[in-house]
Amino acid sequence: MAKGVARVATVLAAVPFSSEFSAGDLAGLSLMMENGEYMSMGTIIEKGTTLAGDELQFYVVLSGVAETPSDNGKTWEELGEGKSVEETALFSDEVATYECRAKNPVEVVRMSKRTFQTPSKGHQQ
Repeated sequence: MAKGVARVATVLAAVPFSSEFSAGDLAGLSLMMENGEYMSMGTIIEKGTTLAGDELQFYVVLSGVAETPSDNGKTWEELGEGKSVEETALFSDEVATYECRAKNPVEVVRMSKRTFQTPSKGHQQ
């Protein structure tokens, strides 16, 4: 469970995937997420990672900056607070085609497809 539910819910409100969710749904989603911390240059997503064993997950940056480097070593994209990566991992059976690493110390919340697709208590049909 992610620490700081209100903080995580606020950040999730800015993520395109969850920006239309109600405050209650954002709080519920926050409770389903786990915290992760990465040191500078730590790998967040390794190229070729699959959904097997919940390795490929949906990540949202809470603090710090993550980057996706290109094959020639230059930064393709920087991801700061409120930016997400791999939300498609919640819906598809894809393989990561790029790497994502911490540019400096990064705090994220993350969720696997299995967790996302398992109905929580009170929301079961």
